[in-house]
Amino acid sequence: MKKLQLIIILAAATALWGCSNTSKTQFVPLPVLDLVPITQAEVIPSSRFSATTETLLGGDFDFDAFKALRSRQSICLSPFSLGAALSMAAEGASGATAEQMWKVLGKEYSKAPEASTVKVANSVWVNKQISILPDFKKTIQSKYNSEVYNRDFSQKSAVADINRWCSRNTNGKIPSILDRMEPGLQLMLLNAVYFYDKWEKPFSRTDKAPFTRLDGSVQQVDMMHQTERLRYCQNDFFQILELPYQSGDIEMYVLLPRPGVALDDAAATLSTSRWEGWRKELRTQRVRVSMPKFRLECEMDLTGMLRDMGMSLAFGNSADFSKLSSTSLCIDFVKQKTYIDVNEEGTEAAAVTGIGMRTTAVAPDVTIDFTADHPFFYIIRSDSTGDILFIGQVTNL
Repeated sequence: MKKLQLIIILAAATALWGCSNTSKTQFVPLPVLDLVPITQAEVIPSSRFSATTETLLGGDFDFDAFKALRSRQSICLSPFSLGAALSMAAEGASGATAEQMWKVLGKEYSKAPEASTVKVANSVWVNKQISILPDFKKTIQSKYNSEVYNRDFSQKSAVADINRWCSRNTNGKIPSILDRMEPGLQLMLLNAVYFYDKWEKPFSRTDKAPFTRLDGSVQQVDMMHQTERLRYCQNDFFQILELPYQSGDIEMYVLLPRPGVALDDAAATLSTSRWEGWRKELRTQRVRVSMPKFRLECEMDLTGMLRDMGMSLAFGNSADFSKLSSTSLCIDFVKQKTYIDVNEEGTEAAAVTGIGMRTTAVAPDVTIDFTADHPFFYIIRSDSTGDILFIGQVTNL
């Protein structure tokens, strides 16, 4: 059988402000806020998590992927982008390969959030030398609203066309995903997600304040402040704050580990069932918020992580992608780039995921202090779909 190489690339760009291995935050000093301290008596009593609530509400793909990738650096992952790319690939899988892929994913990532601030686009780019199967084409067009393009991959114009598509559908945040066409490249699937939204309640002031890094060192950062009625809860592990955007469908959640709780220990508690349980505990409180502006960019190889999560068949010679093409294929690599920028007015974020394939051979109404002056996690979620668009951690700025 003629050897081919296929790459599936998912470009998911979401407008938000913040994430990268190398911080690019620019500090602009503003007047210091006069914050009035609160007493311990004002703090809402801890709501303990019960192990009996650890029931399966769906797959743990979003959190398991994040926990597998996180280390000591600030990162940003787009589970939605990764899930959408893998879902499209899984549509072309069959037999045990499909069973493994869907088991790891836990669901299809085909439904776009119902918010005007989120734009989702899909496309398939096919080298003129091959063709995709009619049923696969029909599935991705109907379920993912995907466009299909035929190009001569031996021409440099094919790379330019693909990169222009990514840039156009991510508002320029992901200007390119390919530098060149690797020999044997025959097919690309792209998913682009773009999100930009302003806070429902913008931060009022920014000043210089200390932030304690994961290694214990302290740096001066631009700390944003506001005192508003916001949804909040706390448990044995976190203070959890919900920051809504103007669109009404998307929120950011900041999960700030409690004093004495190590970041690794806090991360180990993250799961879909616990997350859904904690969200139900959120209550409107008057909260005095302090959190840093941040802007980050990340690039991650997700291949090993997905193998370890139980998707091993898709990466080997036993892979079955017979619903995609008559040529025997397997996944060769999976990579993702992300960008996130969080500031006083709102959030902007972008992500690109590439999958390369080859042939086989209720509390009292008091003011709560929420000061994110040490490493924390963040989640950006769509209410309409329940999807986690972005998840990450800030350990240094």
